[in-house]
Amino acid sequence: NRLPEDPSRKENSGGDGCSILTRLTAQEEQGKEHFSAILKPRFGSGSRGVSSVESMEELRRLLSESDNEDLILEEEVPGWEYGADGAVIDGEFTLILLRKKLNTKKPVRQALGYFTEYDKELNAAAKELLARIAETLGIRDSLFHADLMLREGSREGKPEFFPIEVSCRPSGHYLHDVFTPLATGVDMVKEYIRFQTRCGSDQTPGPESTTGNLILEGSEGTVVKTAPTGLEGIAGDMAPAGSEGTLGKTASTGSGGTAGNPAPDGFLRGTGSFSDLPGKAGWDFKLRTQRRLLIRFLDLPPGIVEYVPQYHELDFPEGISLRMMRCGIHPGDRLGAVTDGHSLIGRGYLILEYEREPEEALMDDGLRVWEKRLLMTAEDVLGAFVVRAES
Repeated sequence: NRLPEDPSRKENSGGDGCSILTRLTAQEEQGKEHFSAILKPRFGSGSRGVSSVESMEELRRLLSESDNEDLILEEEVPGWEYGADGAVIDGEFTLILLRKKLNTKKPVRQALGYFTEYDKELNAAAKELLARIAETLGIRDSLFHADLMLREGSREGKPEFFPIEVSCRPSGHYLHDVFTPLATGVDMVKEYIRFQTRCGSDQTPGPESTTGNLILEGSEGTVVKTAPTGLEGIAGDMAPAGSEGTLGKTASTGSGGTAGNPAPDGFLRGTGSFSDLPGKAGWDFKLRTQRRLLIRFLDLPPGIVEYVPQYHELDFPEGISLRMMRCGIHPGDRLGAVTDGHSLIGRGYLILEYEREPEEALMDDGLRVWEKRLLMTAEDVLGAFVVRAES
């Protein structure tokens, strides 16, 4: 809908029935608008240019630095942010995984990591909202990704989510292709391809008959192992047991390490990733497992990297295991500040699993006990890197 006409506004047609504001109204200049607010580019991805704005002075400064780019100013919804992976098949929405976000401190709004979220009430509330959104938008068949805000105070009563954005595509940043399959046993892209091609039936050879190729990313991109096994085999056969190479290097060929603590000298990539999960003929987006995981991106401070730890130097508490790790950081690298996904994701990530009975009590910072323990372990791993601040 078009905004009310105001002679003090300078507007350009966006070509889609919307108006693009390029100058503040007289009322806005007087500071009568509400804060906090979110200012972000009209076009972009990876949280590029997203800022939390607390005052009119800050808004004026950001607008002056925008280089005439089209921007969107939104009311900021207080609460805890979540991500969601799902699928719509024949008009029916299936929630695959709800993810609890760890964001940077303001003013930047970039996800530094995600916890798996299996709380029944939260999942039911998210599913009900996203199903209504999909129906309202007329989505019939599509993969689905959404960002949601759990409104402050709604946990005490019925959980209430506010939709930030929805997209008819899989999530990025190693979520739909690494984190979600490891957490749930569901490779949503594979299942959607099976749905669209009608593969996997008794009459048509499907992905069950394929072999999973495990490729460890490195300077040569060497195929180091072929595993006709399922998810457990993939997680356990990432690299040889006892490997002590620097993180990010390609591991040598050998028989697999333990599933609980694989040596993460490379990263699972390539054809066949998670392609041998058990399932019925056809397609199935239902959860096969529920692992309590944390994916944490390597958000090291700005400076020059002086030391990258070796795997054998990393220590993990009892009941917490390193499921997967990719490191794209090397000694001598110059790291800048984390401002968006593009400045962070290429550095790599680690995925930790909590293997004990989870303590669900909420702490003062909004994290559960088991989430806090995973987060502290991830911080210990990041603390093993040495980064020298530049003067």
